[in-house]
Amino acid sequence: TRFEIPKTKEATAHPDEVLHENVHEWVDALNRFLKDGLRDYKKRPYWNKDRTSRGGECLMALQNRPALWGRSIVSNCYGDGGCITTDHAAKTRNDPTRKAKEATDPLVFEKVCSDPLDRTVADWLLKDGIQRVVVGHKPTGDCPAVLSAAYTGVEIVSADTSFSDTTTRTISSSGSSGSGSSSC
Repeated sequence: TRFEIPKTKEATAHPDEVLHENVHEWVDALNRFLKDGLRDYKKRPYWNKDRTSRGGECLMALQNRPALWGRSIVSNCYGDGGCITTDHAAKTRNDPTRKAKEATDPLVFEKVCSDPLDRTVADWLLKDGIQRVVVGHKPTGDCPAVLSAAYTGVEIVSADTSFSDTTTRTISSSGSSGSGSSSC
């Protein structure tokens, strides 16, 4: 499943791609994708002998812009530093030379920030009643970054989850963080 909003139905190039007309279908598809990826990991938790594949790799790829050819739902850099609504960010995102390479070079998606003011995305979310998107995980500083709903009708909150419920801190190999929850 390609998790993006295409410009047109014809933009769907791969026969296995499914366009989701509403947020609920999209969330259901993401949940199926997660379950399929976890099943794959349980079957193949280790690298194959050539170290070219392992179970669950589709889930690991979700956090990597080049691995998903710029279509990641996770790492499209709301908090990579700088202001992503600047002319410079838009110029980088819309650079014709860079865009011409999108079909052949996945590395052109590095350092390209999503546009939080994108009307197409905002309208798609709003038609299903989504008025707030909360994202996190990547450290972004000591307070959340908030994009007011005044711009698109959708409020965006990007928060560093290391500031989540600190009374339930857990320590893992990747560090510590508190607990948190979300719901739709």
